Amino acid sequence: MGDRAGTYFQRRQRDFQQLKLEDGSSLYEQVMRTTASWGSPDNMMFVVGATQADSIAAIRQMLPDHFFLVPV
Repeated sequence: MGDRAGTYFQRRQRDFQQLKLEDGSSLYEQVMRTTASWGSPDNMMFVVGATQADSIAAIRQMLPDHFFLVPV
């Protein structure tokens, strides 16, 4: 199963994260906005994947003051 299973789950994860909501935003965007409201940039950070540079730029624009941990 190994690599094939990993590829399958990566594809499913991407589908889930990119689900579009009624307002046109993605599910991951709503999750980030909601969780950002639970704290402040001083006590909250996000782990953001580094595979899509354009997505990181959009997330940075959405949450300009928060710390991002970006594993590569």
